[in-house]
Amino acid sequence: MVALVGLVSDMVNRRRFIAGLGSLAVGSGALMQSGAFSTVRGDRGVSVQTATDSNALLGLKGVDDASTTPAFVNNSTSSMEVTLASTDSSVEFDTAEFVLGEDAGEKEVAINGNGDSVPVSVTAELPEATISLTRDYAVPAQADQADQVQLKENGNTGAPKNNNGEYELEVKNTGNTGVTVDGIRIEDTSTNAEEVANKNGFTLVAGGTGVLSNSILVNRKIPDKNTRRNFDSKTVSISGGATEKFKFDRFQDSNGKKVGMQNQSLRVKFYFDDESSKTVTASAA
Repeated sequence: MVALVGLVSDMVNRRRFIAGLGSLAVGSGALMQSGAFSTVRGDRGVSVQTATDSNALLGLKGVDDASTTPAFVNNSTSSMEVTLASTDSSVEFDTAEFVLGEDAGEKEVAINGNGDSVPVSVTAELPEATISLTRDYAVPAQADQADQVQLKENGNTGAPKNNNGEYELEVKNTGNTGVTVDGIRIEDTSTNAEEVANKNGFTLVAGGTGVLSNSILVNRKIPDKNTRRNFDSKTVSISGGATEKFKFDRFQDSNGKKVGMQNQSLRVKFYFDDESSKTVTASAA
């Protein structure tokens, strides 16, 4: 008889416990969150329900579509601070920290990396809760670095007015991700110059810093030789959308005399650390 009473008591307590959970789920201020979240911490009285990514408290767009720029949507009535990170070192965000205003604040963030998809961890801080989740984002195929680079339009590349043998190129990275130049070769010029000589410490300066001290031979004059020159110890990085100036110190002929490069053309091949290369032709004005 005692055992039966105890069993009934346990059943009543279990029902009360389940009823308590039910009241939490329908309580005021329901917190919507993606079904595959890692953790959700909420204040007392805040409930947690599951939803699809697009309808979650933190809405996610473009997770599986590499042709769509990913977007993050605030479907709550509170402002949230969002932080993006990845365990994949190849992943780049055009912004990794941002604030989403209340009531459908939205932010597009370009995500790039190596491979078909990359892991992205998302943390959103709200006044009433913290959301942490991870998704595998589809990313667009990465173009060769060389495909992102071109001579800057209206960059007025060429020799200075003093015609002292110098020549300058201004290169633009038209892509969203950075590129790294680690070598160069002079294919041809419209002059009789045979090399760029080291007269002032460096034969090539990029961004105001000397990157190459060895002479640079003109490939057309000695086509059977490997005339590529790798930079001494420092590569040249060009961020997405940025430009960089490359200045050759002094062109000279076979007798060591300087060759004026004003109003002359120059064809140069740039080498990148992804093993791609790009040849550009500058016509000085």
